[in-house]
Amino acid sequence: LLSLSLSFSLSLSLSCTFTLFSVAMDPVTTCFSFASSSLSDVPPLLVIKIGGSFLLKDGVPDVGSLTTMAETINSLTNNHRIIVIVGGGIPARQYIAAGGALGANAGEKDALGIAVSRLNAQVFIHALRQAGAPTGTVAPYPVTSLEAGVAEMASSPLRRIVVGGGLQPGQSTTAVAALHAEFQSARAVIYATDVDGVYSADPRVDPTAKKLDHISYDRLRELTVNVGNSGPGQYRLMDGVALTILERSKLRAVICAGTKEAILAAVRGDAGVGTAVGGDVPSTTCSCGDACK
Repeated sequence: LLSLSLSFSLSLSLSCTFTLFSVAMDPVTTCFSFASSSLSDVPPLLVIKIGGSFLLKDGVPDVGSLTTMAETINSLTNNHRIIVIVGGGIPARQYIAAGGALGANAGEKDALGIAVSRLNAQVFIHALRQAGAPTGTVAPYPVTSLEAGVAEMASSPLRRIVVGGGLQPGQSTTAVAALHAEFQSARAVIYATDVDGVYSADPRVDPTAKKLDHISYDRLRELTVNVGNSGPGQYRLMDGVALTILERSKLRAVICAGTKEAILAAVRGDAGVGTAVGGDVPSTTCSCGDACK
């Protein structure tokens, strides 16, 4: 894993750019900036990480899946600002495998996966437009450092949704989601995955495995990080960088299924939905009531 100082210097220069996309609300009805998060009338911020596999079918972009996920995300914008981070999915792992066979080192293989995640993010922004989310420009713009990326997000008004992919080699998109949640003081990080939560053991091989409603940082680290899954394309549910960020900032995180029902329930903070991560976990993430149903 990439060595990450607990202070994490914002001046870190990235060799790979991070592509961001914006979805703007109608300026006549809504006018706010991410930089104005201290204002009482600014909606709370959520970070939602979507596994790339949810937007694909057999490794190919699936219009139906893209549309369903976009409608789910768009349904939350009346009461929240949202940062969506999209993973690479199966195609990323395929490119990583091909790169490895052709002599690419670990960092270069990570870069291949990052490129795929950004492509997935770019097609998702089109799905958001189709779902009715008012959009600004769709063309991506590059950011050369984490500090600059956060500044761009904070300085541009009218944003309700920002979509991005991978950030830099040595970490997964789960870490990218955690970083943005930390810098933007998000209310929660929702990790939409291909499982309905964290289990006490791998349920595919252990029939006695039980889903955990809550898990500590240390236990999640034991289950996901300390089992040799830190290579390119092998970050699974969580990586060490993401866990470090979640723990040091005491961020609320929920790992849940990537269905509309599960995502909305996780946003509401419904009991028993997914697995809540960490020690200080509030009972709810929002008070939007029927708007999240």
